[in-house]
Amino acid sequence: MPVDKNQFSSKKYRVNLIMHNWPGERNTRQALMDAIAAYGYGGVVTNVPRENGGIQNPGNIEEFKQIIQELEDESDRIIWAAKYPVDCSALNDSILQYDRMEAVPFSDTFCECDLKEKEAFFIFCVKPAYEGSHCTHNVCSHSRYINILDPHAIRRFLDLCYEPVAALIPDAYRQAEAVFTDEPSLQNAYIV
Repeated sequence: MPVDKNQFSSKKYRVNLIMHNWPGERNTRQALMDAIAAYGYGGVVTNVPRENGGIQNPGNIEEFKQIIQELEDESDRIIWAAKYPVDCSALNDSILQYDRMEAVPFSDTFCECDLKEKEAFFIFCVKPAYEGSHCTHNVCSHSRYINILDPHAIRRFLDLCYEPVAALIPDAYRQAEAVFTDEPSLQNAYIV
């Protein structure tokens, strides 16, 4: 019976890469995790580091916990929460007073606070950028939005979108002071 290739679009049927040893530096680990996902693996098979006593070493258990959290970092993990006074003295305008910000305690997944009149409450989360971007309107699939603060992501974007033009038309950017694109962008118009 022939293999139904459509099954492999689901993570359930994809190959899981065996990763016994992860890089120690977090940014390097994240780059490796991103590459594993980009190559189409469904996930990883991994374990507590074996060096320095394996599971008998509490440091190894803590490192493994961190790796697991990074692998499962798909949630809307809270990274900051604060409330701000709002200046409503201008007609038809509300201005956050950033210099009077008050931090609000939070956990990875929960935060609450009491608000007074003319205060705004913001929770900043790490989340995949489908929602809040026009990636939600992609007709074929939901695509992750790149992290425009990641130099590797921007370099890849330039390699795919601008370098081919420069290769075929060497003078394309000769007179340009700047090159505009609305891809990638922060999509702040979608943030309500």
